Amino acid sequence: MVQSLSIVVVAACTLAGGLRENGTVPVNATNGTCLTGTSSNFPECHVLDDTVTPPHVLAPWAFVLAVMLFLGMPTLLLPSKSKEKGMRTLAGNLFKYLCLILCSSMTDHPGISFAITIHSCALLLVHMDVSDSLVGGPGWWSLRYPAAVGLLAWEITMGPPMSIVHWPGTANTVTCAYLGHLIGSIIPGVALDSLRLIITFARYVHVHDD
Repeated sequence: MVQSLSIVVVAACTLAGGLRENGTVPVNATNGTCLTGTSSNFPECHVLDDTVTPPHVLAPWAFVLAVMLFLGMPTLLLPSKSKEKGMRTLAGNLFKYLCLILCSSMTDHPGISFAITIHSCALLLVHMDVSDSLVGGPGWWSLRYPAAVGLLAWEITMGPPMSIVHWPGTANTVTCAYLGHLIGSIIPGVALDSLRLIITFARYVHVHDD
């Protein structure tokens, strides 16, 4: 499922590249005002880095946080029999969110940071922890799927193109796009799996000590 989701994200980023280069969607990048990565790390990424601005990286995180708060509002505000368990579920989702933000900020290459961001945000929306303890249940929380589609639609129409296909004008960015998507498809899953192992181990130690 995670691999299928990564393929969908890569397809959206590639389609964005085709739209930009064929002139149907205006380019958002403004040279001279963007972050610049350390060329000694991945010198092939300097062209792609110049197309990614800080708002590009921040927008998906802000959107996912807004979705989480919107869907979690009934659990936060309305009375329920399993409110404590629901609050723990919400806190767990928020903790995953913060963990993946940290992962995306561990590189000074805006292009790679955006790749980790878009893969992480899609993963969070689709694989968010949902249980009957949350007010509204699975039905209400299924709204996260249209939100994930909206995120990818934003990438196609307004986000920075990270195409793995040689569209006209993207030849200098394909190598970095491959690298970014490879990292973006691996790091979020590994980070969440590691987080689950840590939580499981912590619970075992707590029970064992008791």
